[in-house]
Amino acid sequence: MLIRVISLFVVALVASKLIPYLGNFPYLDLLLDYKYPHAIYSWASFDGAHYINIGRDGYHQYDQAFFPLYPTIITILGSLLGKDHLLAGLLTSYTGFFIGGYFLFKLMALKYGESVSQWMLIFLIIFPTSFFFTSLYTEGIFLMLTALSLYCLYRKKLFSAAFFAILCSLTRLQGILLIIPFFFYFYDKKKQLAENIVFVIKKHWLMLIAPLGGLLIYMVFLQLSVGDPLFFFNSQPAFNANRSTSLILLPQVYWRYFKIFFQSDFTFQYLVALSEFVFFNLAFVGSLIFLKLAWRKQDYFGSGMAFFSLAHILLPPLTGTFSSMPRYVLFAWALFLALAQIKDIRVKIGIGICFVILQIILASLFVQGYFVS
Repeated sequence: MLIRVISLFVVALVASKLIPYLGNFPYLDLLLDYKYPHAIYSWASFDGAHYINIGRDGYHQYDQAFFPLYPTIITILGSLLGKDHLLAGLLTSYTGFFIGGYFLFKLMALKYGESVSQWMLIFLIIFPTSFFFTSLYTEGIFLMLTALSLYCLYRKKLFSAAFFAILCSLTRLQGILLIIPFFFYFYDKKKQLAENIVFVIKKHWLMLIAPLGGLLIYMVFLQLSVGDPLFFFNSQPAFNANRSTSLILLPQVYWRYFKIFFQSDFTFQYLVALSEFVFFNLAFVGSLIFLKLAWRKQDYFGSGMAFFSLAHILLPPLTGTFSSMPRYVLFAWALFLALAQIKDIRVKIGIGICFVILQIILASLFVQGYFVS
């Protein structure tokens, strides 16, 4: 992992020499205030600058779209680092990435053995958008909290699992989806699916509501502060990500993207839309394949991972777009488990080479101000 981190800083240095700087970072002046070179502050661009702004000055108009745990950590750690909120955010992300990777490996080794776990982690680390884990985004800390919650669950440390689940949904809305693997942890092979639903709800309802805890805490805060408990959702259109506050079905999203592909000019935005579409379908198909295999083997841990992965990528398109999907795919863990279980080592190496090349390209564009996810 350390080699990968160093490599990304080299990529940033080289990219600054080869790729024109687009110069549209939000709050660029804020990032420049911290006096770091471009190869460092560029990893705090786009959403990262919003998190720094919240961590430094608190919530302002529409900032409530960003969940509170990460900027709260930035506030606390930043005060200990002489108000260096940029460094605080990057340190939090790096810490989350390293700890999260370790416990994800331990979790998957517990269920599938070390070989599959190693390959899964390798594919996750070299995935084209995995540089977000160590950028000033929530991916790093969300990886840590999700892995810790599930690892504690399968080590039968239920209180700890519930605690980390609450923190997950204080970090990102998708934290509530931990209810899915929690349900499958208590799944009884002797019962039918409908019976299991009734059984788990009746006997383990307290564990099932734990992933909702962080969201409920944030909703209470929003009700008290702005008078709208759903303002994290209702504020989304303000960020011009083409998100709708009305429910949009998946076929409608597909239709919108097909219109882009056949009617729009071939520009950088066209390529972004294409990457969003490709990454979504890669994760969607990969998760479905893994679900079929896991369910057939009565592997209910794997089934829980597959449904968790599918929910993770199917929830955001309900707003009408695949925007940011290339980084949401980082938590479609069923895809990486499916890749890890490919038998032919040559296929694995070929996929790995493609992933590394794409990550270098996307990371280079990202640090130069091009929105890639």
